[in-house]
Amino acid sequence: MQKNHLWLAIAISAYSVSAIAVDLTAEIAPGYDDNPFRLADSLDPDSGLFLNTKVKLEHKTDKIRLRGRFDNRAYEGAVDDADTFTAKLDGRYKTKYELAGKEAVSQVKVKYTHKDKTYVARSTGLIATDSGNNISDRYDYDSWAVDAKTTVSLTKVLKVGLQLEYKNKDYEDYNIAGLSDLDYDQIGLTNDWEYKIDRQSQFLLALNVAKRDFDNKREKDLLGNKIAGTDLEYDYWSIAAAYDRDITKKLEASLQYVYEERRGSGDGYYDIDYSRASAKLRYKADDSLKITGGITYQDREYLNNAAFDENDDASPSTESYTIDLGVEKRIAFASGFPTSVIAGIRYDDYDSIDPVYEYERTQVYAGLKIGFGR
Repeated sequence: MQKNHLWLAIAISAYSVSAIAVDLTAEIAPGYDDNPFRLADSLDPDSGLFLNTKVKLEHKTDKIRLRGRFDNRAYEGAVDDADTFTAKLDGRYKTKYELAGKEAVSQVKVKYTHKDKTYVARSTGLIATDSGNNISDRYDYDSWAVDAKTTVSLTKVLKVGLQLEYKNKDYEDYNIAGLSDLDYDQIGLTNDWEYKIDRQSQFLLALNVAKRDFDNKREKDLLGNKIAGTDLEYDYWSIAAAYDRDITKKLEASLQYVYEERRGSGDGYYDIDYSRASAKLRYKADDSLKITGGITYQDREYLNNAAFDENDDASPSTESYTIDLGVEKRIAFASGFPTSVIAGIRYDDYDSIDPVYEYERTQVYAGLKIGFGR
C-alpha cells in the first residue's frame, strides 16, 4: 500500500513543479533500524534495513504559501510490516496591517495529514487482532485542521499572539463489538509571547487550552471497565517555554520545555501529566556544512494503575530520552540542482512500569538531498 502512496506523491510533485513555480526537495537515504516495532528485549526484536524517501514542495507568494511533504519508509521483507507513509499538505494566507497603531500579522492555515502504518502489537510483536479480527490498520488516519492566528508587535522587542484551532481526526473504522472508535474533534486556544532579549537571544512562552470530543468512545472507570451511555471527552492545559540563542555566528542553541495536563471525563481513567525537555545545537561551519544534535527527555505519567489495553489507544506511564545527531554537506553535482550528502543517527531509551513498553532503539542512515527550484 505504501508503494502506491509513494508513486502518487511523486506524480503530484512532478505535476506541481511543471504547472506552477514550486521549490522542490527530494531525499533518499538507506539506513538500519535495530528495533522497528519498538519491542521489549523479552520479545527478541528483529532488526532490518530501510529506505527513506522524502519529497517536499513549496509554492510561495507575498500572502499565500502552499506546501506538501510526503515521507515514506520501506523496510526489507522480513520486517516490512514496519513500513510507514505520511502525507502532509497545508495552505496559508497571511496579511500585514496596523492594529491600534501597532504592527500586526494575521494568518489562516488549512492542514491535511494522512498516515498509513501497520499496527503491530507491542505485547506480542505480531499484527494486532481484536476478538480474532485483524486490525492492522487500527491507527491509520486522515486529519483536517484549520487555525487562525493574529500576532501584534506591542514593542520592538515584545510580540503577543492569539490562535484558535479546530482539528478533526478520522481513524480506520472497524465494525467489531467492544472495539472503541478513536475518531475525535478538538478545538484549542493558544496565547503566545515572544520577547527578544538582545540581538543574540529570545524567549518564547505559550499557554494553551483545548477540548477533545470523541465521536463514539466510552468513558472508563478506574479499573478499565467501559461506562455505558457515556461519551469520552478530554480537557487539556499546557504551558511551553523556549529559549533560543546565537552563541557565535556559526553556533545556535535552543532549550525547550513543555508541561501538559490531560483530564478525561468520568472517573479519570485516561488522566495524564506529561512533560518534555530538550536541548538542541545547530552548527553551520560554512555555506556547505551543517551539523545538528540534541537530547530530549519525556515523562508521560498516567494517574491510574489499571491494566491497559493497547487496542484502545492507552498505555502505561513511560519515561524516556532520545539522542540524535545529523550532518548535511553540500556537494557539487549539477548547476541549478543543489545537492547535499546527509547522514544521521538516533537512539531512544524507554522505561515503563510495564516491561512490555520498555525498549531501546538505534537508527542510522545516510543518503542524498537534491533541490529542484525555480
